[in-house]
Amino acid sequence: MKTHLGILFTIVTFFSHADFLDATKNYKEGRFKQAYDEMIVLAKFGHQLSQQNVAVMLFKGEGVQKDPIQAYAWSQLLTDEKTASQLSEAIAQSLSDEELEVAKKTTLEYKEKYAFENSKVLLGPITTSDDSNNNDNDNTIAKIDYDKSKLVAPDYPRNLAISGVQGWVDLTFNVFPDGSVRNIQVTKETPGNSFAVAAIKSIEQYSFKFKKNGVETTITEPITSTQRIQFKLGKEPYDFNPKQTAYIKKLITHAKKGDVNAQFTYASIYDTYLDKKGEINAETVNDWLFNAAQNGIHDAQYRLGKNIYYGEDCKVEKQKGMDWIMRAAQEGNANAEFMAYQLLKNKKVINQSSQTPFYWLKQAATNGLAVAQLNYAKEIALLENPTDEQKILATDYLKSYARKMHKTVQWLHIDAMLRLKTDKKPKKALASINKAIKKAKAIGWDVSELNTQKQLILASKS
Repeated sequence: MKTHLGILFTIVTFFSHADFLDATKNYKEGRFKQAYDEMIVLAKFGHQLSQQNVAVMLFKGEGVQKDPIQAYAWSQLLTDEKTASQLSEAIAQSLSDEELEVAKKTTLEYKEKYAFENSKVLLGPITTSDDSNNNDNDNTIAKIDYDKSKLVAPDYPRNLAISGVQGWVDLTFNVFPDGSVRNIQVTKETPGNSFAVAAIKSIEQYSFKFKKNGVETTITEPITSTQRIQFKLGKEPYDFNPKQTAYIKKLITHAKKGDVNAQFTYASIYDTYLDKKGEINAETVNDWLFNAAQNGIHDAQYRLGKNIYYGEDCKVEKQKGMDWIMRAAQEGNANAEFMAYQLLKNKKVINQSSQTPFYWLKQAATNGLAVAQLNYAKEIALLENPTDEQKILATDYLKSYARKMHKTVQWLHIDAMLRLKTDKKPKKALASINKAIKKAKAIGWDVSELNTQKQLILASKS
């Protein structure tokens, strides 16, 4: 069977560097302060090697003020008894009896907060089987469910069908409370520059319902989801060739032995390439994501945070999930930055950073995330008096999204909003909103918001 899976595993590799590796490099090259700043973050996540290194650096005063009391406390958290004993004894020799008593009290405090055995409970995903309060409404979340009558098969591009080209598109998007699909982002297209537009046109017409504990319900905030749209010419499903199957088996073998990079790589392809199937269950995948997140892999922190926030195969813990997402955002992960912008609007979560949601949107847009650029244009259009610089940037972002993706209903709406602020005459704004209304009606959207925008445009015209 003709397939384009051949390039899959040359792309899906260990594509995020761990902070621990960066910290180790900084230490070896003498940048002790930078190394310590990175190590202490990972140590507080329960990362064992970082805890060991923090203990040594505090004891020696490398990159941080010398503090043998804290050094002793960190050394006591190590699960390797031989290493812990040797390091603790060496540090204890430099302490007076009074200081050693303080160090032991500090150890108890650190064990409660940062010990490896506690870090999973404090920071990691909790499986529903481990959750004694599983019946609490806060611990379950609505899941999206297809409205079967609104599933629209994509149009196969004629030139690709003639050429016998097959492939797929992986999409990330938001399902809004009305069941509509918005904020569409192409995360992977195989082969490149082929099926993306057809996939976007298809997914935009989907409509979803929501179920909680098997009962139809409503939601108050958008849910982030993923979908693979396949393009195949025969009825045979895609399958891995022997080389790819061997690769996955090797990946699992290394992951089971504790290879964090292998664990993360498997977890990162679990939702799409593996279609959530295989010998590794979802709870284990979440555990592997946690291990990778502890090691400072930023994309793992984002994925783990998203799973915990939405309760993907674990207990719903919105604040815990939000904190992991913020950690990844602070390290420049564009997907996490955009999600931070979205989720910080939920008043039930605490903003652990000093930055506004708009700040994180701007960061994601600057980092090139197309869906963030689309929303940035909307936020600028909503400003009462945007600067010329903001209007130019927003216009450029809209053009870029249309060129890379497709002029969705959402795009046409935002284009109309922005043109009302940038064009002296509202003729083009009116044309965009009319197109948006026509497309929205065709796919069954509620057009009240679009009609309101149209009235604003007509009022400015008069």
